[in-house]
Amino acid sequence: MEEKMMSEKNRKEILRWLNPLGWQVKVEREPQLWDTLLRARGLQNAAECKAFFNPDQIKFHDPFLFQDMQAACDLFNNLVQAGKKDFLIFGDYDTDGLCSTAILYRYLSAIGIKPRLLIPERLTEGYDLDLDQVAIILQDPPDLVITVDCGTNAEESVRALKAAGVSVIITDHHQALELPDRKLCPYINPLVADESYPFSYLSGAGVALKFALALTKYYPVSQDTINTLYTLAAVATVADIMPLLDENRHLVWRGIEIFPQSAPIGLRLLAQERKISSQLFSYQLAPRLNAASRMGKVDVALEFLLSDDYEQASELAKQLENLNKQRKNIENKIYAEACRQIEAEYPQEKPPIIVAHGIDWHLGVIGIVASKLAERYSCPVIVLSETDGILKGSARSYAEFNLLASLDFAADDLLQYGGHEQACGLQLKTDKLEDFKQSLKKYSSQNAQNLLTQPLLADCQMDINEVTFELIKQLEKFEPVGQANPAPLFVFPNLQIEQIFSVGQGKHLRLTVSDGCSADSRIDMIGFNLGNELSYYRAGDRVDVLGITEINEYKDSRKIQVNMQSIRTAGETRKNSEAIADWIKLINLWREGESLSKFSQTVSVSTNIFPVLWQLLSSVGGENQEPFVFKPSRMARLLREGYNVISSELSLLLALSVLEEAGLISLMLEEKADALLISAETAEETKPRLRETDAWLLLEQCGGIKE
Repeated sequence: MEEKMMSEKNRKEILRWLNPLGWQVKVEREPQLWDTLLRARGLQNAAECKAFFNPDQIKFHDPFLFQDMQAACDLFNNLVQAGKKDFLIFGDYDTDGLCSTAILYRYLSAIGIKPRLLIPERLTEGYDLDLDQVAIILQDPPDLVITVDCGTNAEESVRALKAAGVSVIITDHHQALELPDRKLCPYINPLVADESYPFSYLSGAGVALKFALALTKYYPVSQDTINTLYTLAAVATVADIMPLLDENRHLVWRGIEIFPQSAPIGLRLLAQERKISSQLFSYQLAPRLNAASRMGKVDVALEFLLSDDYEQASELAKQLENLNKQRKNIENKIYAEACRQIEAEYPQEKPPIIVAHGIDWHLGVIGIVASKLAERYSCPVIVLSETDGILKGSARSYAEFNLLASLDFAADDLLQYGGHEQACGLQLKTDKLEDFKQSLKKYSSQNAQNLLTQPLLADCQMDINEVTFELIKQLEKFEPVGQANPAPLFVFPNLQIEQIFSVGQGKHLRLTVSDGCSADSRIDMIGFNLGNELSYYRAGDRVDVLGITEINEYKDSRKIQVNMQSIRTAGETRKNSEAIADWIKLINLWREGESLSKFSQTVSVSTNIFPVLWQLLSSVGGENQEPFVFKPSRMARLLREGYNVISSELSLLLALSVLEEAGLISLMLEEKADALLISAETAEETKPRLRETDAWLLLEQCGGIKE
């Protein structure tokens, strides 16, 4: 890893690796793993456990608890009774909106009403029922417009429709910017401030399902039809990252149970005989449905969800697969461009909220790009595409930062915006971009506590020898997993690496590990997108792993494996803390003239470390020698693997102290005292040489300098 060979990409990866996210367990381990897990999940008594582990018994709330549900049903019924059955469903183009549209279309078709459908094009028309969409609708006015997954903030459009004699029912789950006028039309939305419905976190499809179920009181349909509606709502609930709590847990559980028999034929084809689970909905189904609208082909996904013909659904499934491949290629290109722009614009310290923008970036994929950038840079990210002086974009949050509130704060800079706390869409004029950035900077400085980096949170610690097929089967009781109910995550401590290699063209990491005592304890691990970790570990190393237990099924083989979320040197946190504490103590003792003999066995610094250490710091600091944060154990491992120099964490810190006293670098302990900030300094002629520094003399007194 010579200095001249380190690419900028590798340098940035090393910077992130030197200061990783911390790990934290929710609860300390008890003798019984299951008891520990229950405590970690807040399940404190038998009644709570019974309710959680029996999702079939979770109460699915009466749809008439919605404040306006009866009014919506009465309006619907009056129109039908009057023979006014020309209904139009106005939807949204994401998976939630598509499934919402399919739910009401399938229900209305089952009762003999064939509604018209209108979903705006993501790329050319954008989100929600705006006045342009109203103009299209009024070219051939229907008797009733029912919105799904949108409409809450479209009061002007609703008034325009009403003025033209078109009735309106709003079904939605987005936050209202202002309290809607319920006298105007029925609003069925659990997030409206004056709503009395007992659960606030239904998806748009969940709300559409509630409306359909309410209508069955007057216009019943077969149980088969209802089951199909449930499967659509379940897929949408997971795809829209709604919390899998309360009735959402029941809804998704039921959707999974009946999926093989009741899901639309297209969704069953996409499942391809995989295990039906919330993960299937999230990683297999939703991306392909979303790909259609992202690539400007929303009608393909809609036809796919509405089709009951095997041949047609099979052909549409192939089209979705191709659209998804196109989406990935475009997304990867824009992501790479955005990363280069961010690194060039912010070569050192990043702002609290990153804004990236490009000319004619594909509007269909910038939301995914924003999500990936937020994960990479550990902060909220807004990605904007400029066309004809207008910037349109998507924003994704990080930690507890409320994106929608930040856009409220910057509203004067925007043409329009909307969404949730964690994800938003927005538009602004190009000449307002700098003002917008300043508004975001001001808001984030006032809400800095919500931008703090969040540790990786495990349920508890687990010994590798506890992992069995029986345990993994028992852990399946936590299904369905997802938002607010993640899969059980464990810290596996002090494992010995038996084999280590990368797969997937270096993108993913494969390990075989053991407890270091018994061959029977060997277990395979896979770390998706952890391929870069291969540079820092080797067979024989002791590591801690943060991971999820699972069964890897391939052909006729079933093997236990752990899906790694993160990996670190065994006891890394303890080693860092002890090294920093000893470093501070040793320097204080030296300054007070105390004996340092007790450190003689723990400090050993070779003079060869200094040129190598300086080369490492110069390489990692980059052309501009930017300051960076590091954990001592990580830098010590980087020295070992990249430069073949062995050093303890304490010895490394003392060597850095020598460089600091010589005026070559500056060291500062971070606020949490578990990492250090290092920056390069320009040496002055009056500064002492390395051998003349007090820190060097300190090391000599310890007997720690090895020529």
